[in-house]
Amino acid sequence: MKADEVLRLLEKHEEECNRRYTKIEKSLDSLDYKLWGLAILIIGTVFLPKVLL
Repeated sequence: MKADEVLRLLEKHEEECNRRYTKIEKSLDSLDYKLWGLAILIIGTVFLPKVLL
């Protein structure tokens, strides 16, 4: 295998990794919003009965 071929394969690998990391970051952002929503829901269920009574 020549150096040019290795360089081309490495560049292709880097592009694929960048796409994967971008997808992972989007998934983590979505998970972050879901966790914040869950935290608010939990806190809300603690204080809601006190407010209603």
